[in-house]
Amino acid sequence: AVEIDPGFRVGDRIQYWSQASDTWITTFVTHKRIKSDGRLAYDLKCKPNVIADQIRALPPSAEKKKKGKKEKKLKEQPPSPPEAVAAAAAAAVVAAHRKGLVA
Repeated sequence: AVEIDPGFRVGDRIQYWSQASDTWITTFVTHKRIKSDGRLAYDLKCKPNVIADQIRALPPSAEKKKKGKKEKKLKEQPPSPPEAVAAAAAAAVVAAHRKGLVA
């Protein structure tokens, strides 16, 4: 399977799926890297070395909240693996549009 880069940058607010908490956690990217096994990983404010398929763009309702508030856990069902890949691909397209890379 080909891994899709969701296109998040350092400083981007995103959500991370916490298996321990069984919930999505709103946080932000502090570093982006390629792991030794070739997979894309992100360091987040709440956790280092998170693989790309465990994060997603903020839902529109979360983006409207004030950025000055503390991080808040948002309970939702985790996407199935195919939905996670589709969501990552959609986030990459949105990011490319925002950067002006795609017409």
